[in-house]
Amino acid sequence: MTSQGIAHESLLPGVITLDDGGHVVQADLQAHLLLGASELASLEDLLREQLGEDLGKSPLAAREIAIAGRCIQLVEAFAAGARIVILNDRTALLAAEALREDARSFLSHDLRAPIATVISLAESGADGTFAANPEHFLRIGRQAKLALDRADDVLRLLQTRGIDPEHFEPVDLVRVIHEAAEECWILAHARRIAFEI
Repeated sequence: MTSQGIAHESLLPGVITLDDGGHVVQADLQAHLLLGASELASLEDLLREQLGEDLGKSPLAAREIAIAGRCIQLVEAFAAGARIVILNDRTALLAAEALREDARSFLSHDLRAPIATVISLAESGADGTFAANPEHFLRIGRQAKLALDRADDVLRLLQTRGIDPEHFEPVDLVRVIHEAAEECWILAHARRIAFEI
């Protein structure tokens, strides 16, 4: 099985059916995989070890349990008079949230602070505080502001909880082309290469 198949399987929920006393009556293959139990009895033992007497109570309060380094969310539902426990592996989601927080932290400090300094220096050069070519500092300032805007865009993206196509916005492709052309012009100019838009 490929790693892609394994990742996909961990996203599927497992389903366990309990009787009124909290005994496992039935479990699908995914429930066995998520909890790492091969038999119904060992699956019930694992749940009882994690939940104790709560396994016999109905409704089972939604909670997360840690098994074999994975974070499994348990939610009880009722269907046709049976107690159904749905198991969701939240490990990948929690890891993604931690990664998003690390990226947000990096961007908010490690990227924004130096860029803000470059903008300040560029503005100082442009107003004559530093003896330098004002056009040169204006160009640095525009590029630094562009980088800061992009960092802000990435921060906004990282703060979203999910992607909802209804919130998509049209992209001005002419603007994208102009930004790309300006960046190419800067590189070409630095290498003394003729460039036309």
